[in-house]
Amino acid sequence: MNQHIEPIEATVAEANREVPGQPTGRSMAIDLTTETPIPINQAPKHYPAGRPNISTVYRHFTRGCRGVRLETFVQGARRYTTIEAIRRFVERTTANSPGASLPPSRPTSRQRERAIEQAERELERDGI
Repeated sequence: MNQHIEPIEATVAEANREVPGQPTGRSMAIDLTTETPIPINQAPKHYPAGRPNISTVYRHFTRGCRGVRLETFVQGARRYTTIEAIRRFVERTTANSPGASLPPSRPTSRQRERAIEQAERELERDGI
């Protein structure tokens, strides 16, 4: 495994620990093998509808919005999120908004490639 990813995976595991005062059973959906990490200070550039202030992004990962928190992880002294986590955050907050809806999201090219590889393995296993 890539030596640069192992410490990050350990940091992600640490971020999944239970936090006093927070709901239990939280699980981080960031998958560092398929998602594109970005420093948190770069996150405003990746929001789809304008650039929120960095304080808004901070609020999104600390307190959340409409019951949803932006997924992040810490590596060393820096906090990161991913472009895909921002997309999920926007989709979930929109879904929790009264009267608002988003079209169904399309899988990313990486997700599509993984699905194709899995299907090929299954076909090969079945001898097809």
